[in-house]
Amino acid sequence: MIRHHSNVAVALSLALLLSGCQAEPSESEDFRAAYEHGWAVEVMPGEPVTDGLEVLYLDTPGEATITDVSFTPQDSGVEIVGVAILGPEDREMGATQLAAGFPPAPAEVSATVDTYDDAVGYTVTYEGSRAPADDPEAMEGYQLLIGIAAETLGRFERKTIEVTYEMDGARRLYSIPAELIVCSGSRIDATGLDCADSPSVPVTKHG
Repeated sequence: MIRHHSNVAVALSLALLLSGCQAEPSESEDFRAAYEHGWAVEVMPGEPVTDGLEVLYLDTPGEATITDVSFTPQDSGVEIVGVAILGPEDREMGATQLAAGFPPAPAEVSATVDTYDDAVGYTVTYEGSRAPADDPEAMEGYQLLIGIAAETLGRFERKTIEVTYEMDGARRLYSIPAELIVCSGSRIDATGLDCADSPSVPVTKHG
């Protein structure tokens, strides 16, 4: 189950409309920069899985409220079926790369909670200091649980994850260069980074 932040989302929408902030969000460096990375995943058409690899680290002291999570290219063929989030106190591991279904079973993502928060409307915080990395209690960051699916057979490619958020009254964008190859109805090749060729599965590449 996912807890929704409908009141927060409505309040944010009203604030954006009243302030006239309807233009494209500006890019910012509030979140820790993510290095380019990529992988491939096998799915069956129409059956969701959870991409849990990405963890958000706010590096600017304050609060950032997530208003949207999307992929590029928009016509990638990789559908977002939902996005949840786990805070530092909500999990026992830093991240879980892949889990079956969405929302995933708590044990599949080392969650210490039975109910997930919806990422949209969730407020990420940073007080300006972090625990030492060797501290056993030093769980940091906010893990995104992104439910994805492909409705048809084929090869589909996501280039980036776009996290739109509001901080200090401004609408901003955090772009994560997380390439994902979705092999719908086919297997991953020996490299683990792409789909294996299959004459029975059409190959579709967007962007």
